[in-house]
Amino acid sequence: MRFLNLFLVIILALFTTNCGIFKKDDPNKPKKVKKKQYEFNSEQRAKDFSESRGILDEVFKKKPGEFQFATSNVLWRASLITLEEIPLRAVDYSGGIIVTEWYTNSKSSDSLRITVRFNSNEVSPSSFKVLTHKKICNIDGQCKTTMVKKTKLNNTIKEKILNTARILAVEAKNKTIKKK
Repeated sequence: MRFLNLFLVIILALFTTNCGIFKKDDPNKPKKVKKKQYEFNSEQRAKDFSESRGILDEVFKKKPGEFQFATSNVLWRASLITLEEIPLRAVDYSGGIIVTEWYTNSKSSDSLRITVRFNSNEVSPSSFKVLTHKKICNIDGQCKTTMVKKTKLNNTIKEKILNTARILAVEAKNKTIKKK
């Protein structure tokens, strides 16, 4: 009997007090957050920006201000030359990607989007990947997008980029030789 009375007293004490163990946060109640004070110093921000070009600088051990895909990269320039007839949606040479807008041929209702992803600066077939996505829309306006794998178009674009890159590399080499 004493044990039962003691147990009931403990249970009552827990329910009547505002114990933190059983207390649930009210989701409607705003939480108090300490505000950080930020000092705006444009000169310091400009200096920091010129010293670092991204959060992965330490991982890749790049020198400050050095981009992996610069405009002097012949593979990059060759890709832009090859895709110059199609409007581009996204071009990011520091990230190594080119994405075109949806391209529709007048003979077909299907649309294509070409993506070129770069892995390195070398002029070789393994340095980049060409991907094609196809969008098929029905009469109701509902569209389905799928990735097209192993197409002749991907291979043709890749070969054209490589050939253009080789030509640009030879031209750059000849200019370097003429300057000496």
